[in-house]
Amino acid sequence: MKKRLFLMVMALALVFGGVFGWGAVRQHFINQYFANFQPPPQTVASAEVREVTWQPEVAAVGGLVAVHQVAVATDAEGLVTEVDFASGDAVKRGQLLVRLDDSLDRAMLKGNQAALALARLNYERERRLLAQRATSQTAFDTAQAQYRQAQAQVEQTRAMIEKKQIRAPFDGVLGIRDVDVGRFLAKGAAVATLQSLNPIYADFTLPQQELPRLAVGQTVRLSVDAYPLRDFTGSIKAIDPAVSAQSRSVRVRVEVPNADRLLRPGLFVQGRFELPGQQHLIAVPASAIDYNPYGDSVFVIREAGKDDKGKPRLTVTRTYVRTGESRDGWVTVSTGLKAGEQVVSAGQMKLRNGSRVVIDNTVQPQGSVAP
Repeated sequence: MKKRLFLMVMALALVFGGVFGWGAVRQHFINQYFANFQPPPQTVASAEVREVTWQPEVAAVGGLVAVHQVAVATDAEGLVTEVDFASGDAVKRGQLLVRLDDSLDRAMLKGNQAALALARLNYERERRLLAQRATSQTAFDTAQAQYRQAQAQVEQTRAMIEKKQIRAPFDGVLGIRDVDVGRFLAKGAAVATLQSLNPIYADFTLPQQELPRLAVGQTVRLSVDAYPLRDFTGSIKAIDPAVSAQSRSVRVRVEVPNADRLLRPGLFVQGRFELPGQQHLIAVPASAIDYNPYGDSVFVIREAGKDDKGKPRLTVTRTYVRTGESRDGWVTVSTGLKAGEQVVSAGQMKLRNGSRVVIDNTVQPQGSVAP
């Protein structure tokens, strides 16, 4: 009985020992596998850290305004008999836009012209008689005054007729038409807006500390959200002589050529004022920057020996940098990098410090070419 119990205990010990022993051996091999495991290299795109020369700039935001802008209105009341423009028409200075009913004024003009002809005859007759001493000075003066009064009445009637012909005060583009034939217009009623679009002004407000570096004629590069792929160039037209006491800023007006009339008054505009001098900076593509709340960084590609085939083994090191101005897809870096180093420009999401990489530059992200 004791012998049988002993054999059973030994059998159970062998079974459990085998189970636990196999588990320990398996765990040992698993740990050894992961200790020696090397993940495959990740494929990334690279870009060279470059030393660039940039002209200093000051960025500002502003708005576009027309050089000339008015609401074309009538200076006399009357019934509209003719409309000679459509919404959005380009017009020249003096071009007829609207004509009001002037039939009564033209009839008055004919009567005044007849009275003027009679007054001229009386004046000429009295002038000849006075020269012959056949009339008095009083009669001559009366005839002369009546002649001049008749001239004034004719001019007044012609002026009234002219007021009933609404004309463009300058070259420009008309807005939406707000008048139709048969409508009665009161004095001062607007028929359309008129804006001069070429050139066009862009007004900016800059901090007072930038005032010493600004001058009339300086080049300004502009962009608008309406045309994100189009750049515009203008120059400083005027600088306000007064600095705002509330904001301690100065107003600057930029003149922008606008022959194709793409720019319209009221558009929001971003401007970059080119300043004198040059800056020598270190820059990387914007796609290489990994922006984080705890600090911006890039992955620098370094050589870590050779592989079995004698090729360089590449790894990455996360390097924290201090970024600065951005321009045309490139960002300046003041600390952490040197010109000539290689950084990862695409594929950062799958990397960690020390990851092995393989470079494939067949496809480059936008902005990774040389600035």
